[in-house]
Amino acid sequence: MSRAYLIGEMNDPDPKKNKKYYSFDSHAEPPGRYWTSKESAEHACEVLNIMQIAIPYPDRSRTHVCGDFQVEERSSDCFLVFCDVPFLPCDGKAEGVHPSTDAATP
Repeated sequence: MSRAYLIGEMNDPDPKKNKKYYSFDSHAEPPGRYWTSKESAEHACEVLNIMQIAIPYPDRSRTHVCGDFQVEERSSDCFLVFCDVPFLPCDGKAEGVHPSTDAATP
């Protein structure tokens, strides 16, 4: 398994689409997405775990639904969120999508 760190998120630019996109990287270095408290990062994990974000395999043959998001502490005020994926994302990067943002977002 490889770690996929959440490094960014964005709403679909088309307001008619109810999608949110997530960016992941196998290396999490600043200025990627981070939380300043462990509690806020843990809350983000709880929300992300119910969202069923799908990341395509590098060959685009199928997708992996992310789950079991976890927190990694880098310093006392820098906490990262990641999940394990069964492949190394292309060039270390992957894009995930959640088709509906009706649920709460991190």
